[in-house]
Formats: sequence, structure tokens, C-alpha cells
Amino acid sequence: LDRCGAQAREAGIANVADRLMASGAARAVVVSPEGDEASALTILLVRELADRGVRVILVDMTGSGEISRSMLDDSALPGITNLLVSEKHFSDVIHLDHYSQAGIIPLGNHDPAKAMQAVGRLPMILTALQSAYDLVVVDSGLATIPELKHLLADGTELILGVVDPDDPDVAITAKAVYDARLLEPNLLTPFEPEALRLDAGRLVRRA
Repeated sequence: LDRCGAQAREAGIANVADRLMASGAARAVVVSPEGDEASALTILLVRELADRGVRVILVDMTGSGEISRSMLDDSALPGITNLLVSEKHFSDVIHLDHYSQAGIIPLGNHDPAKAMQAVGRLPMILTALQSAYDLVVVDSGLATIPELKHLLADGTELILGVVDPDDPDVAITAKAVYDARLLEPNLLTPFEPEALRLDAGRLVRRA
């Protein structure tokens, strides 16, 4: 990627895992414009990292909570919303993925809209997690630019999860990220970029 969106960085699951490990990133924030379908890629990425021995934890901030439900087989567990309102402690909200060694903080069972009123606590929470894990992955779902700004910090990699590059929401999000001068995003796709024939410039121009 360049300022106008040249060739996409290597975009397959394994290649994005390679990049995160090589960069030494402490945090990765995934934006999933297509919703839960794209967030499924985040699950695959986190499990790939865990299988490689990375101490990784996924924070589910998708709004639907679907990715944490699929990883934990339970929708009633406390999670990030409970932590934001100081209703629970870290030990209460960190769970283990049933299918890998990855940790996960699910969406939780407190009202998300009310919990986000305490979003000012989020940077402190993520920094604390970074002291305990090699990598903290946050799936922010359909996050807006103002919401993303609460999640980005030094040592963060921004990732755009893409299943269908022709989905208009993907183009709109790519353009918004570019226009806001946020971090240069990595693309996370089910395919290698050569097979997908995807570049960020194409996404931005179509928005």
C-alpha cells in the first residue's frame, strides 16, 4: 500500500500472521466491514498465531459477539463490556478458546451501548493485556473511524478483513481509513492476493 493504495500487502491468513510476528506488533486491530462473515477470518488468524506458539488473546468488540460465541460455545460469559463498567475483573473475563491455546475476552453480557460510555477505560485495559500477552488482537467489527481511534496506539497494526472485495461496505471503509490518515492497513483475506487480484487502490477508488 502507498498513499494512493498500491499493491496490497500479503493478505492470506498465514502471511498476515508472518507479518505480525515479524513486526513485533503488540496489538492488532481488525476492522470487518462485512460483519461476522469477515470476522471469521480473525478467528482463523488468532488460531494460526496460537498454533505457532504466540501468546495471543482476542478481544471481541464486534457488537454481535458471534466470534466469541463460536470460539467458546457459550453466549452468556462475561467479557469486555463487563470489564469496561468495572463489573468484573480480568480473571473473570479471560477465557480459553475451545479449539486452540488462544485466550479470548468475549463481548460479555452487559449492555454494549452503556458499556461504551466507559470507552475511555479501553486504552488502559488493552495496555494491561499487552503486558501479559505477546499480541492482543481486537476485532472491532463495523467500527467507525472515531471508534477506531480509541483502539490504535504505538505498536499497533491495523487490519482490514475482506471476504468479498466487491462489497460496497469494504470500499467505503477502506476510503474512510485512508481519508482519516489512520495506520496503513494490512488486508486479511481467505485467499492470497494474487488469486484475489485485490489492491487497496481499487477499494478506495470504488468508494
